[in-house]
Amino acid sequence: YQRRVRGGLFLSMEGSSLDRFSARRMEEAQEELKKAQKALKTGLFKWSADYDAASRAFEAAATRFNALNMLAEAKDAFVQSAETKMKSDLPSAFFAAKHYESAAGCAQRHSEEVEAQDQKVRLVDEAAQLMLEAAQHFQNSNHMDRTIACYRNAARVCHEHRADRALMTYHKMALLCGACNTDKTALLVDYVRDSIGWVCGQHSFDVAIQLLDLHKAFCLSLIHISEPTRLLSISYAVFCLKKKKNPVTLLSHQY
Repeated sequence: YQRRVRGGLFLSMEGSSLDRFSARRMEEAQEELKKAQKALKTGLFKWSADYDAASRAFEAAATRFNALNMLAEAKDAFVQSAETKMKSDLPSAFFAAKHYESAAGCAQRHSEEVEAQDQKVRLVDEAAQLMLEAAQHFQNSNHMDRTIACYRNAARVCHEHRADRALMTYHKMALLCGACNTDKTALLVDYVRDSIGWVCGQHSFDVAIQLLDLHKAFCLSLIHISEPTRLLSISYAVFCLKKKKNPVTLLSHQY
């Protein structure tokens, strides 16, 4: 019985400690937001905003909100950090891209927690849009591998609730992959391969064939891997559904 009491006391003390830790984190996040707002203010003796300081403060606040699982607040702070960084004297597209990517992750996690369908779809759209914003900034900083990864992640976010948007994003990803340098082939082949099955499942065969052609070209260009693997015959079947009266046609791509 005494052990039970002690165990209960220990658990209650542990819970109290966690509450104090969370409260301290919350205070720190609010303080960082105040610092950011102060850095953005101008006055008689301060003619321009300190966007670098504001960006660092928003980043610190976002990290603390994220640790507290306050996803909406973390998302907004990450976005503000990215926006203020791009307005600073030393803008960094790569820095902004990483923070848009983090904001997209917060929106995606938030969409998984809510139950209302309309709110879930809205958060999915927001997550996809933020991921595409990250892709644009990665592209501006000449990081094409991260750019295409963001397109793939944006499409994956939309699989369940926004299939139309996912297909459009995969199409754009395919166009980017086709324009990439050959030194990225080993990485791109996985991105393309992983998307083909889902696209076929949506009966979007024009996009599927486009991805299949890319995958074929990438595989044949990987001459540094073993010969049996490179020349392995890989077959994908794509069912092209035409009019209701016409029979289903089967197209097979082999290489």
